[in-house]
Order: sequence, then structure tokens, then C-alpha cells
Amino acid sequence: MIRFCTVCTVPIDDARMSRGSAYCSDYCMRKNNTERRDATRKERCESCKRKFRRRSAPPLESAPPRSHNNSYDVSPTLMVALKTLSEF
Repeated sequence: MIRFCTVCTVPIDDARMSRGSAYCSDYCMRKNNTERRDATRKERCESCKRKFRRRSAPPLESAPPRSHNNSYDVSPTLMVALKTLSEF
């Protein structure tokens, strides 16, 4: 059975495969460990190992601005109905 290196996809020799290694060389093993450490550093603090706080998402620029002046587009028939209801 042929196994391939998880970093560079080169076939692993029999001596390394018998030891259970997933890498073709020590260089690939160090490279993979460095990449995993860098990925962990991006999400956790090195001294206390806590995850970093999530940053709030910036507001969407494509959303229309909101107005709070209570001016609504109402059809004329609905306005008549609202006026009659307000008389009671």
C-alpha cells in the first residue's frame, strides 16, 4: 500500500511508513507543525490560551439609511379609512 505525504503528496518510503509517519521528510513534518502553530496563534492568545474576542461586523454600506420621521407611504383609500377610525 502506498501512502502519500500530507504536505507535498510525495510517496512515503517504507521505513517512515512502518513508524507511522504521515510525512515524507523531517522538513515536511516541521513545515506542517509550523503551519498548525501559526493557525493556532491567529485564534488563541499565546500566554493564556484563550480565544480572541470576535470583532463586530462593520455596518453594511449597501443598506439604505433609516429615517425616523414617521412619514409612511400610505394609499389614499387607507388614509380615508384611518381618518374615519380616528373620529370614533
